[in-house]
Amino acid sequence: MRRLLPDFSSPEQRNALGYAATTLAASMMNSIFQFYYVKLYLDVYRLSSGWFQAGQVIFLVWNAINDPLFGWLQDTSKVSWLSDRKKNILYGAPLFVLSFLVPWFPQYLHGVPMWVLGTHMVLVLCFYDTMFTFVLLAQCALFTELSPNQEDRQRLVKYSQVASIVGSSSVYFSQVISSNATDVSRLSTFCVVIAVLSYCFLYLSAKNMSPAVIRDSSAASSLSGHNDATSTAGDAASFYTWLSQVKQIMKQPNFLLFVGMNFCQIFHTTFRSNFFAVFADHLIGLRFGVEFLHFIAGLAYVLPQVVVLLAGTALARWGSYNLVMWSFVFKVVASLAMFVAGRHALLLLAVFFVLDRGVAEATFSLFNLSLSDIIDADSSRHRRQQPCSSTVFGLNALFTKPAQSLAPIFTVQIMDMYGYTRGIGLTAMEGAPAATLADGMFLLLCGLPTLLGAIQLLLWKFYTLRSTHTASLLLPTDVR
Repeated sequence: MRRLLPDFSSPEQRNALGYAATTLAASMMNSIFQFYYVKLYLDVYRLSSGWFQAGQVIFLVWNAINDPLFGWLQDTSKVSWLSDRKKNILYGAPLFVLSFLVPWFPQYLHGVPMWVLGTHMVLVLCFYDTMFTFVLLAQCALFTELSPNQEDRQRLVKYSQVASIVGSSSVYFSQVISSNATDVSRLSTFCVVIAVLSYCFLYLSAKNMSPAVIRDSSAASSLSGHNDATSTAGDAASFYTWLSQVKQIMKQPNFLLFVGMNFCQIFHTTFRSNFFAVFADHLIGLRFGVEFLHFIAGLAYVLPQVVVLLAGTALARWGSYNLVMWSFVFKVVASLAMFVAGRHALLLLAVFFVLDRGVAEATFSLFNLSLSDIIDADSSRHRRQQPCSSTVFGLNALFTKPAQSLAPIFTVQIMDMYGYTRGIGLTAMEGAPAATLADGMFLLLCGLPTLLGAIQLLLWKFYTLRSTHTASLLLPTDVR
């Protein structure tokens, strides 16, 4: 009898399921965190604009530093568990879920001075991003190291998107359960349930993956090219070896082009995630009922994964490079069309809310394919004994993660020009939004994607690793 379902006992399927379990846990927590934290601190806790922006600057510095720091530790450490991707996930899981839980208990923040509230936000952001980075950097490296085969990597993308569909639906359920975040106590209870489930999935993930690349911590000091065999085993030699890797990676034009493009994408997706609820409240409000806001919020978080799944055939035929390029064209054209239609075309505006975020996030889901191509090309060019996956992902994050802080800083600064944090328009859920604030938000909603998309089109045009989907790439470190 012909098998109707995949053979989940095979190593490839177990790897895909394990990889997807980490995605499921991270997407459940991160979707809620990114959707609510700006609204929580500005609209519920009433953090001042000055403290919010100061906190984002501090977070920007740490957010940029911790990725290459963990990349260096995970790629070069001679401590066995630090160089083991699966143990990074397993040991990081408890602190990851704890960092997610910290902001959702407002009863401890009532009546505190503004500096305490500002410090609380900084600690929350830094703690959460530290653990998010530690766990997800290991997962990103596993994307390259679980298999050198392009078909297996596309399977990881497919399974991961299914997991993201389930995980991202947490936003919809949180909206319904907390009545659009008006009942913070119910939101807190829901987040506790999400944290427990996430830990279970992270544990299962770490126990069910078998990388094709077996990392040897004793070889950590010999990761860069063929001349590294003469390196001594000390920590200083390991650090200088890592610096040599960094220089080699930074000289690659494709890496630099990818970083520039990715910075713009992270700026865009952070802007849409952090301010989706705020903009929807002010530009759409209750004109179609609160259930309509729940629906478009849930759809905007589920749509990206559906798009990637449906694009599987197109991905195999045209490759990630072309799909990414077409998404930038769509971003520019859709934003200009929305601007021409105007903010009073509410149904079209609701569709734009969903598509602008959905297509941007779907495109972002393909970026691991491009980074894996860069890692493969780097390993081949420099004849590395082991791929420096975490270093590449960490360096990428060093230059792109600041966008996660710059996006809310820039957005709040612009909205302050229209009176946002002075309280103008904060009752939009109860009536019509203030016209000037709504105009400013609409200008940001259409203008920012247009500008970022144009920059991305220019950068991506010069990227040359375009046809890797037509071949099964083998790493020099294949140890089968």
